[in-house]
Amino acid sequence: MPQDITNKDVQALSSPDQITSFFLNLGYDIDAHTLSSVGALGIRGDSSHAVKHVERIARLDDGYSIEVYLFQLNAIGDDDREERDFACLS
Repeated sequence: MPQDITNKDVQALSSPDQITSFFLNLGYDIDAHTLSSVGALGIRGDSSHAVKHVERIARLDDGYSIEVYLFQLNAIGDDDREERDFACLS
């Protein structure tokens, strides 16, 4: 069931629980929580070290299977900024 989403709706999300509830309100199944790993998702190299935690938080099956993963990243200091920017571009 389509719903109107505003920028404020997305900008207000500040915790994993709020993000999960957001997808629940969009009609996603949130009972499909599954812990995962960067390796299982095919993420390799420097990018994999930035991920602290990853889990599937929602799933939608409406003829297409859509899965939503929540990535929690390690904090990156200013000294790593150049390296981080490069990793995002590669």
